[in-house]
Amino acid sequence: MLVTPQVKACDNFTDETDTKETVTVVIAPFRISKDPRREDAYTIAWVCSFADSCKFEKCYYSKMSRRDRPQHRERERGWPE
Repeated sequence: MLVTPQVKACDNFTDETDTKETVTVVIAPFRISKDPRREDAYTIAWVCSFADSCKFEKCYYSKMSRRDRPQHRERERGWPE
């Protein structure tokens, strides 16, 4: 299995003043672990290079959106875990 970072254009980057712009981001794997539910599968967790500074609440990678997901609230101090 080859897991590599992806460079992409993000059209929804939102800064602290709610201004949207297109930026180039890197989506990279930061944890690969054995899936506890399936013996033959792995789980890959990804992180975005703009996750700390993006305020777009509907983006999966944005720290702003993670605050609303209960499973991630406890991890916020150790981002990424």
